[in-house]
Amino acid sequence: MMPEPSDIAVTVTPARIARILINRPEVANAIRPETMKDLCAAIDLAIESQDVRALVISGAGRNFAAGADFQFLRSLLDKPTDEVNDSLYAWFKGTTERLWNCPKPTVAAVNGAAITVGCEIALACDVRVASKRSRFGENWLQLGLMPPLGGAVLLPRIVGLTHAKRMILEAQIVGGAEALRIGLVDELVDDGAVLRRAEERAIQMAAYPARAFAAAKAAIHRGFESSMDREWKENVLTQAQLIGTDDFRTQVRARLDAKEESLSDREQIRQLQLAYVRLFDARDADGFAELYTDDAVLIQAGGKEIRTKEKFRKSVVNMPPKGDGFHNMLDSDIVVDGDTARARTRFEARSSISGAEMAGYYEDEYRRTREGWRFTRRAVLLDE
Repeated sequence: MMPEPSDIAVTVTPARIARILINRPEVANAIRPETMKDLCAAIDLAIESQDVRALVISGAGRNFAAGADFQFLRSLLDKPTDEVNDSLYAWFKGTTERLWNCPKPTVAAVNGAAITVGCEIALACDVRVASKRSRFGENWLQLGLMPPLGGAVLLPRIVGLTHAKRMILEAQIVGGAEALRIGLVDELVDDGAVLRRAEERAIQMAAYPARAFAAAKAAIHRGFESSMDREWKENVLTQAQLIGTDDFRTQVRARLDAKEESLSDREQIRQLQLAYVRLFDARDADGFAELYTDDAVLIQAGGKEIRTKEKFRKSVVNMPPKGDGFHNMLDSDIVVDGDTARARTRFEARSSISGAEMAGYYEDEYRRTREGWRFTRRAVLLDE
């Protein structure tokens, strides 16, 4: 558990997500300097804590943060410019600056109104998940002000110049559906599902190696004011450093192990295919049938014939002795997914009785059992 300053409430979930709640529901979570100071402290603690993997910012009650507290705005009327800039707005700028530069994933869970300061807090996060009744506003001009906390730079890059000017220069409020359409929010969900979905998004991002995530995020943000030449140099150096980390070695080894296991599975399936040919040529009905699963449909040849496993075994028994016929398995495309697999294999065959030659492909579905792989086969004959 993290400390709980007066204007916010902070908890850490079992998934190591810091829930930072703006906790002034009686005034629609209107923002005052104390709120922003507390947010700065909470964000700093979350960044430093080894027990926190990601941050989710939300608002208590029916709103995220419906603008600045008017009692605070009234107090500004008598403040000199230097004091406003240095003492008060330092915390406002500090909050969005910390969120923007946070090396860990940040998600805004926006329920209800996110107006002026509230909107800028949301814009500074990596992801914005909003309720269907959410509203976003950068309508500072209605107070004779401008977006000072990064919104004037971030909003055009997120939604494009036209939509940004509409929100800022025309002071238009944007609803949830419109916010999703213009890309202001990443996801729109039912009112009661905002926090849960925001935490799911945070967990997804936090699952990646922390150092690599921080480096990628910093590179994206540098692109706002950088050049390609600088970024090639910077990012190649960072990549070289990441290659030396345990995270990289662990991820590569895990993928190599999975690939080796998949190759082994494909080889087992290939051997099963070859066993099918040997047993078929030997007219070993019992051995032949043991290769198959208990699925009902075994073979469909040219769309004309469907046989069950038992009927096919009897047909093998009744075949005449092997003559000069052949049955060749050609190239095979095998895809393994856990305990199941699919294969498409070309074949050529000639009957030892009629001399008729055939070509087609097998479509196999494989299932891993205690005895090994077993399969169901669909054989398709190609027209000459």
